[in-house]
Amino acid sequence: MSKTGKMRVMGAIPHASGVGFRVWAPQARRVSVIGSFNGWEGTLHPMQSEEDGNWYADVAEAGVGDRYKFLPTNTMWTGCATTVPSSSAAWTTGPTTTASLARVRFPSPPTAC
Repeated sequence: MSKTGKMRVMGAIPHASGVGFRVWAPQARRVSVIGSFNGWEGTLHPMQSEEDGNWYADVAEAGVGDRYKFLPTNTMWTGCATTVPSSSAAWTTGPTTTASLARVRFPSPPTAC
């Protein structure tokens, strides 16, 4: 919950003009969302820090069927890309440990670790 007492939706949040992404990473100094919509490039979609350790990005290029991960970084490490299941969007995880906006399993994407 946020300081205002409102529950924040986490993970992938599809909407009419793309997908919003939110993750809880309180120790991160920066977080990016990477995926099939940006060639798994960690510099293209940096997330903005919100209150309570949450990070958010709105990505117009993302859509249903895209695979994604979050890429957190702090002062001690550059994180491995990770997934966070969403309560608001259809998602799947499997041996690839990528989340998807569709209920389909995909081959493993390139990883940062």
